Amino acid sequence: MQHEQSGLPDTSYTETSFFGEDTPLIETDSERKSVLDRFKKVFPEFSTKKFAVIKGTGKIVAIGKKGGEYKIMKDDWTDFTKNFLDSFKDELGPSAGDIIAEDRDTIREQRQRLIESENQLKQTEDIIAKRKQEELEVKDLQQKIGKSMHVLMLFNLIMAPILKMKQKSAD
Repeated sequence: MQHEQSGLPDTSYTETSFFGEDTPLIETDSERKSVLDRFKKVFPEFSTKKFAVIKGTGKIVAIGKKGGEYKIMKDDWTDFTKNFLDSFKDELGPSAGDIIAEDRDTIREQRQRLIESENQLKQTEDIIAKRKQEELEVKDLQQKIGKSMHVLMLFNLIMAPILKMKQKSAD
């Protein structure tokens, strides 16, 4: 009999009970679902299209590109086997831990850029404020110069006739 998804020979074992019914030794669907759920938690980019996960010789296995079965879970179901992880590294994609670490680094870099941008903005605002202050000082000086010119013109208007009189009296 062939496996319905992979098309490979079904190598799971069945046990015959005393009542003549064939029952599988292990609930393949629930084990397979458990393994697939674990994949999705640990490897968020995992897709069932990348390789076959089937019931093999008493264990849930993956079928490699070059054939052969790779035991997926350790016997105590605490983690994936190293051989499986090494063989299917590219198909599984990055682990959730790697993605989180990368995202954490990206967030840290973005936070640093934000701090730098805020510092540059503050420097720019300080420069703008300083320039406005200088513009006010220039306007103030221009007004003082204008007043001084006005006073000087008045002084010349007043002093010109006096100087002419003084000069005429000296001649």
